[in-house]
Amino acid sequence: MLLLTAALYTALALRMPGLLDQPGTAVHWALTATVTFAWLLTVQVWWQRRTKVTALLAAALSVHFLGNLLNIGLGLREFGSPQYLHSIALGTLFFVLMSTAQLQVVQWMRRTQRWPGTLALIDTLMIAAIAGLGVWVLGLDGLVTRSSGQPLLVGLTLTYSLTQILLDALTVMLLLRGVYDRILWPMIGGLLCFAVADLYMVVGAGAAKPWLSLLWVWGLTLLALGVQQVMHTPVSLRPTPLPPTVRYALRRLPYAALLVCCAVLLAGAAQGSQRQLGITVGTVAVFGLVMLRQAHIAQVNRQMQTELEASRQELEHLAYHDVLTGLSNRASFVHFCEGSLGANEPYVVFSLDLNGFKQINDTFGHAVGDRMLQHAAQQLARTVAAPGRVFRWGGDEFVIVVPGVQRSADADALARLIAVNIRTPMNYRGHQLSVGTSVGYALGRGNRNYETLLSLADDDMYSGKQRSGNSR
Repeated sequence: MLLLTAALYTALALRMPGLLDQPGTAVHWALTATVTFAWLLTVQVWWQRRTKVTALLAAALSVHFLGNLLNIGLGLREFGSPQYLHSIALGTLFFVLMSTAQLQVVQWMRRTQRWPGTLALIDTLMIAAIAGLGVWVLGLDGLVTRSSGQPLLVGLTLTYSLTQILLDALTVMLLLRGVYDRILWPMIGGLLCFAVADLYMVVGAGAAKPWLSLLWVWGLTLLALGVQQVMHTPVSLRPTPLPPTVRYALRRLPYAALLVCCAVLLAGAAQGSQRQLGITVGTVAVFGLVMLRQAHIAQVNRQMQTELEASRQELEHLAYHDVLTGLSNRASFVHFCEGSLGANEPYVVFSLDLNGFKQINDTFGHAVGDRMLQHAAQQLARTVAAPGRVFRWGGDEFVIVVPGVQRSADADALARLIAVNIRTPMNYRGHQLSVGTSVGYALGRGNRNYETLLSLADDDMYSGKQRSGNSR
């Protein structure tokens, strides 16, 4: 219903723009209906959720509702008129209540450890400062100067502008971090409509235009639709990682802020004395050099962080892998069994060593022996498919863990396949070198029994070696 009345008002306003300021017309009735439905929608959300945030949102939209009724009754007025003073007072209260509701969300996120961090807050304030500086230069300073004889109007104008800019910046920052996107997307649209209308008022030195009511109506409509999403959005939603392009832009946000400040300083100094111009140019030059220095330091820090992360990953890999064969090592065996196996998951542990390896190592040397170990490791890795894992235990000993195996027949079949594949010969200077293996295994369940199963698998392997008469 809200969208329908907003669309009807838009159609009537575009068709009969001359009637926008005339009360009692169909345009004004459509406007009144839209404003009323938006207000009722937010009150409904508060009634169903009954939280401090929804109460503040409902209060803010109620204030906006009163402001719209005032505009409907009195029409749009020029800046500084008595009617305008009432309107901007209600508008200021609206943005104060909206900002308070947003800050309540921030406080809740900080208490529940969902807030993206202090850096996000600093970025928010920086964006607000840049926007505030731009609005001031575009014409807010002129409005303040014109109303210098009315302290109340000056205070309301500045408060209105500051709270609106802060609310917009905080909403954008939360949206960029994926927080409450279903709520914030329509809210961003509504706040953007308000911002465009108010910016026109600033640039136009307070000149009101009838078509501005279209922006205010759609701003209110989108804002109410965003508030409605509160009923359908889970409170457990957490921030998502920033996209790379957003991270890149935020890293350069401080430099953009300094550039804006420097541009404003130079523009102002160009209209002043020669002495002031020289001081400003020198100050801007210092700022520029500081920016270059900080950018260089930031680049060096990022490079150091990249190298540190690469070193950390390399050390972690070395801690859990055998250097010679690239297989997982003993430490990885414990980590795998305790972290990857379920509490009651069946699995089999194989224990094996290489038969004939010692003869190759003694005859051809340790370098060839190392190559044979690498060759054997490759054959084992090809034989055991994921989620199974092969571990080098030391010397020519290996351990294999295969989850999901609970029958002896399956374990026997895999043991025979291991024994066959390990005999695949390795060519060395015309010699076909190969090794055999003795395999023992033990079946079990649970991620706390792996040491017992490994001991049983060792016993089974040595029993098999004694029966076959194999040795290293």
